[in-house]
Amino acid sequence: MYLIFGTLTTAVNIVVYYLFSNIIYMSYLFSNAVAWFLSVLFAYITNRKYVFNSSSA
Repeated sequence: MYLIFGTLTTAVNIVVYYLFSNIIYMSYLFSNAVAWFLSVLFAYITNRKYVFNSSSA
């Protein structure tokens, strides 16, 4: 499951970068920063909720 969310995180990064740089015409540096931030946020949320959600201690 971790591999699936890693692939989805990469897809989020690519889509957000493409959206900001080519469709909204933002600077590539700004687009890269936003894409990185949103992909890290996506990875954190999905991994916390689905991958590392273990109630056994």
